Amino acid sequence: MNQFESSVNTYQKALGDRIDQLETRLEKKLSDRVAQLIDRRLTTELNRLRKDVDDRVGDFRIEVTKDLEDMGKTFETLQESMVSKERSGTSGNSCNLVIRDMPEHSGENVRTKINNMFRDQLKLSGVQVHSAIRKTSSNSRPGVIIATLETIEDKEKVLKAKSLLRNSSLSNVYIHPDQSHAERMWNSNLRAVVDAVNGGDGCIASVAVEL
Repeated sequence: MNQFESSVNTYQKALGDRIDQLETRLEKKLSDRVAQLIDRRLTTELNRLRKDVDDRVGDFRIEVTKDLEDMGKTFETLQESMVSKERSGTSGNSCNLVIRDMPEHSGENVRTKINNMFRDQLKLSGVQVHSAIRKTSSNSRPGVIIATLETIEDKEKVLKAKSLLRNSSLSNVYIHPDQSHAERMWNSNLRAVVDAVNGGDGCIASVAVEL
């Protein structure tokens, strides 16, 4: 009888150990399975979210690029219109040039100073300024000069020769065509849009505009 009880106890212990092992293995399998399911679910959701974001960014890029292209076409049309007005002589500032950083002196004759620059630095002895006005500067830099030439042809000669200033005593002086109020506003708005877009994503668009 004692031997029988001993055998029963041994069997019960072995059965208990086996059950414990099975429970441990089952718990591990369940844990691994749950982890796999969670990982698979997370991966699926992340891929879905990534695709959704990529699609939205792609649509935004296409929309912004199209808007910039439309603005560029409108800008070109405006430029052509302004050039046409200049050539026909209907634009009020068609013969105007803007001259920046021309050294300023007390009691200066601005018109004579500009004519001397045309003659000495730009080698344009036949080009004369009809009138020249220096605007008051709000900082330490010399005031901007608005020079009006006799003809549009003279203005074009000056613009073609202005590169000669780089190797002269007036290398810091800049000359460019005067712009109408509408052109300045357009350039400012276009530059703000481009800066905003490139500030958000430099890969979206790059627009070069001569301002």
